[in-house]
Amino acid sequence: MKQSLKKDRMFLSTKDYVASNEHFNLFLDNKTKIVWTDVAEDHNHNKYYENENYLPHNEKKGLFAFFYKLSQNIMFSYKLKVLKKILQPSNIILDYGSGDGHFAEFLKKKGDKCSCV
Repeated sequence: MKQSLKKDRMFLSTKDYVASNEHFNLFLDNKTKIVWTDVAEDHNHNKYYENENYLPHNEKKGLFAFFYKLSQNIMFSYKLKVLKKILQPSNIILDYGSGDGHFAEFLKKKGDKCSCV
């Protein structure tokens, strides 16, 4: 079932300084409390993954990379907290659209069963 998120409120307007210099708008869906990025259906995501400055796919060191990893771990902890509210201990988590698999690795280190696609 496809979930349809609504643009109930503009949450943030931001710019990608790493790969494209494009502007993006983030919207809040009041019903689900999900904040999501509004991108066109024909948006080319590959230019981010192929860019050597795209932090999730490189092992660069430095202050920006440090803060990226810190914020990533904060988000992983938040996602796990949300999941724990609805999952039973025996459940297996499916991380669909798992990217580089770091969230699945995080879950496994926390003792959860996880598969990723």
